[in-house]
Amino acid sequence: MNTFGYCTRTVCLIMALLLPVAHCMAQTGAKGAAPSTDSDAVHRAQNLVRITLIQNDLSDLDRLHSINPLQLTPAELKKLITVLEGIQQRYDSSISAISLDEMNPLYADLKADLKQGLKGKTLSSDLDDKIKKALAVISARRNVMNMQNIADVSKALEDILTKEQIRTAADLEKNVHASNENPNTTRAQWFHLWVGEVLLSYSRIIPLLQSMEAAREPKSSTANAAASGTK
Repeated sequence: MNTFGYCTRTVCLIMALLLPVAHCMAQTGAKGAAPSTDSDAVHRAQNLVRITLIQNDLSDLDRLHSINPLQLTPAELKKLITVLEGIQQRYDSSISAISLDEMNPLYADLKADLKQGLKGKTLSSDLDDKIKKALAVISARRNVMNMQNIADVSKALEDILTKEQIRTAADLEKNVHASNENPNTTRAQWFHLWVGEVLLSYSRIIPLLQSMEAAREPKSSTANAAASGTK
């Protein structure tokens, strides 16, 4: 799942700066580089972890701009998380099966062609065509799954969110696409687009929602849960 157009200019600029830095760190120690010590390796690893954490926080913060206006309660977040976990499990299982269906019959030829390619020999254009066709089938079937997921999550949210929250989500999505808005797009369609772009397109959506739920739980409830766990 990829992010669609929800990165602010500032976040995009910072991410663009961080990614090359992470890549350069990963390449340190390649040909021509001075031998590194154990402490150097530890320092590089720590920096990579830090950059990843910064990237995650930036992405989460940016995503909150499109979620917080709904003022989701802990109970609503819990229900939403359950829905998305079920969708994610179904998606992962289905996409793995689809990929195996299409690519497994080509695996023997792929290994043979790879072996020849490593020796510098000409690669099979016939196999290339078969792989392209298989990938096209996988992509088409994945698109169908994505549309079904959007419909299923949107339907589930109708029983979780209030009409005002759904209206807010639709309006947020409409504002994002204000420059190329289709006047015939309905509120329901804008809401479906919000579900697809804000929720389903974000790989960290479940951890983010879990953090939101934990942060919004009343302190007394959290303290009572902790106390009962120690008994």
